[in-house]
Amino acid sequence: MDEPALRSVVYGHPDDYWEEGWVNLVRACWKRQGPPVYTEEEDRDPIEGCTEEDVGWMRMVSRMMHSKFYEAIYGFDSWYPFYQRPPEIVSW
Repeated sequence: MDEPALRSVVYGHPDDYWEEGWVNLVRACWKRQGPPVYTEEEDRDPIEGCTEEDVGWMRMVSRMMHSKFYEAIYGFDSWYPFYQRPPEIVSW
């Protein structure tokens, strides 16, 4: 957990109307597709030097981190139905 995530859990997130914090969920099997490639079409800001859509982690509201969520993603690749590129925060 990085400092902004930790502070969001302790103090709440000012842009979230639920005033919830978020946690960083890391995809352990994620690998960079290759060296950074910049094109004129890409308007994505680099995150930790990565311009790919999937940066290997996402922000999720802390209330999602419970056993039902892990049951939903266990055993098959369900990363992309949930995935939002940071700084977006996943909530459902």
